[in-house]
Amino acid sequence: MALIRNTKDLGAYIRRIRRARGFSQVELAELAGVGVVYVSNLERGKDTAEIGKALHLLQLLSVDLEATDRQSASEAEAPRQIHQARSEEADSSESNGITLARPRLSRSIAP
Repeated sequence: MALIRNTKDLGAYIRRIRRARGFSQVELAELAGVGVVYVSNLERGKDTAEIGKALHLLQLLSVDLEATDRQSASEAEAPRQIHQARSEEADSSESNGITLARPRLSRSIAP
């Protein structure tokens, strides 16, 4: 089993499996209906590779992906408990005529 945490890991894994299955980049690209440049970029870990095409290549190489949730059940439950507590807090404060301001959270997502 390979641990894939980023595009470079994914690319290295695809290269290793492609070679083990006896495909050249050209052959795999033709089979998948993508360009050789795409396969090359994917194997080098370029961020521009489209995930749908990458998944298709893995399917052609007979590779299944399995996700592992590294969070324990109690950690996974924590955000739900916080949300529930805030909702209950808001309900009780609104019944007293008090309105609490909630901070706005913002996330930036890197391209």
